Amino acid sequence: MDRMITNSLQMPDFTITTNKMLRNQVDILNSWRHCGSKITVSICCLAYNHEDFIEDTILGFLAQKTSFRFEILINDDASLDSTAKIIRKYTSLYPDIIKPIFQTKNKWSQDHPMPHILFRKAKGKYISWTDGDDFWINENKLENQIALMEQESDLALSFHSVFYKVGNTLSKDYFPKPKLKILNQNDIMLRHYIPTCSVVFNAEKLLKAYYEKPCTATFPVGDIPLYIKITNYGKVLFIDKTWAVYRRNPKSVTQKVEHLHNIRLKMIAMYFHLFACVPFKNYKILIYLITRQMAGIPLDAFRRLKIKLKVK
Repeated sequence: MDRMITNSLQMPDFTITTNKMLRNQVDILNSWRHCGSKITVSICCLAYNHEDFIEDTILGFLAQKTSFRFEILINDDASLDSTAKIIRKYTSLYPDIIKPIFQTKNKWSQDHPMPHILFRKAKGKYISWTDGDDFWINENKLENQIALMEQESDLALSFHSVFYKVGNTLSKDYFPKPKLKILNQNDIMLRHYIPTCSVVFNAEKLLKAYYEKPCTATFPVGDIPLYIKITNYGKVLFIDKTWAVYRRNPKSVTQKVEHLHNIRLKMIAMYFHLFACVPFKNYKILIYLITRQMAGIPLDAFRRLKIKLKVK
């Protein structure tokens, strides 16, 4: 490994595999020849206009050294840039590992449930989730994460710490870090600990949580309710290791002004939906969370007004 991302504030201890150092498909398949034919992990990735990032994402997947088989499922949502071309390049080199889906029309803009596209194709006992602008930085991430999950009973998912990357600046302070190793539904509801690019789900419990009514696809915010709903089926393991980088991509839909202005309303709607998904004893937490979001609406409006006046 010889390509390093750095910044002026800190020198992180990680590298990204380059083409020069990457194993070819034959080498990867040979490393799995003694582990049976079943796929242990399905790596699921959604990509859209990620030409500046998707190669790092794919390289992070391919760099994984595991004692089990994994598959890489990538959905390109009719990107307008060269994202699909980059995915096709790596698919031609790793056709037995990378299984792409290329949309001809953008599904997200049609309110299509994006995770469903990949979940219905996933064959693994576990499902890992990463967006096409984030990436993994440790070649043993999956091996170690699965081993730790296998040591625990009744787990629904695990997650770990990440770097938060804006431009060339890295930090570790964006996501709060839990004090406990094993978390329950209360913990997940009260604090949004979980970076998407760090998650590995128990596939059976994930599909139950995703499709139970109300289906997660009907929520105005997708990942947070899924993490809450899945805790009806098992516990959450936190791993205090930094194995991935979560980027703030300025082109992302979640960074658009209209999304940011409406996020509190979406969160309130999401919490109301969750009354149908959590035990009665946790209703008081939902009421608290709704009240907190409602209290923030006038404060956000005041901040926007302040910014407008400054600009003028």
